[in-house]
Amino acid sequence: MDTTSFSTFNVGEMTPVDGIQGFRLSRYPSRLETEFLTPGGKVNARKAVGCEIRLVPNTDRVRFRLSSPETVTVQFYQGDFWVQSVQLRPGQVQEPEVCVKPELFDLPEAAKSDLLFHPAVIRMRVESAGIVYLHGLDTYGFGSRPPMAEELPAIRWLAWGSSITQCDTYGYVHQAAHRLRVEVLNKGMSGSCGVEPATAQYHCECEDWEFATLEWGVNIRGSVEPEEFKQRVDGCLEHFIATGKPVFLITPFSNDAHLGLGDPETVRRQSAFGEILREAVEASPEQIRLIEGEGILARWNWLAGDLVHPTHEGHNMMGEKLALQLRPHLTDLLGDS
Repeated sequence: MDTTSFSTFNVGEMTPVDGIQGFRLSRYPSRLETEFLTPGGKVNARKAVGCEIRLVPNTDRVRFRLSSPETVTVQFYQGDFWVQSVQLRPGQVQEPEVCVKPELFDLPEAAKSDLLFHPAVIRMRVESAGIVYLHGLDTYGFGSRPPMAEELPAIRWLAWGSSITQCDTYGYVHQAAHRLRVEVLNKGMSGSCGVEPATAQYHCECEDWEFATLEWGVNIRGSVEPEEFKQRVDGCLEHFIATGKPVFLITPFSNDAHLGLGDPETVRRQSAFGEILREAVEASPEQIRLIEGEGILARWNWLAGDLVHPTHEGHNMMGEKLALQLRPHLTDLLGDS
């Protein structure tokens, strides 16, 4: 496979896998897997939600060769425009084809001003959290190239957090991104966001982003004492501060512990985590700002019955609230977008 003929987004590594002709689309590089401090970290680092393959073909159609060991939905776009949805079936190599629609190149100027992607860019985007293998691309001998910077969104947002962040591409970070006209590097870790300094170092030294949100605490409230949480927060923030970029710490979103429900020790630790995050922001340079999670997930009926995870409606409303809070601090980046 000619990996110079396309680019990736939200892919930390194109991972070779024994017995697979092709690559796994991994959100984190495999070298980090030994650094994850919570059970399930290795598994979730390999989940491809939000990963994209992007190319500009020299022909009017592209065939993708994909597979997954589980049921995963992938979406195809021409620029900003959705084209089709395909469900990968476990253990089967499938070959969905995207046909380029020439009419999208001839839009009126009023419509072009709304676009983040050039219509020449063909995108394969993983919608759900699952393993995805890319076995190849077929442009029928005509070739392709990676998109140029001017054909892509100008601003990238790094979002690191729990399953609430790792949610599908209709989740709160993506809803906020639509409103801010940016795109999201979704690095959420379902059940396994351990606030590891090694992961922070990777985000800060190896990934390309303009601002970040850090949703920390809920995954380790049942196992990590406040003193250790503070050490991890301080260790991570050293790396983020060194970037000089805007970074927003989000205290735990409204959940059962805010109501005093469940294990008393979990309630105690989560409360302490919120205070540690507030104190960390107060002690940091101005680039580090605080967002109160309870103000984003502002209504209890935005939660599912587990009183931890938002519903789709909840994610939508959270995205609206988060965008409103982020925008005033990002005027230099966002301009009039």
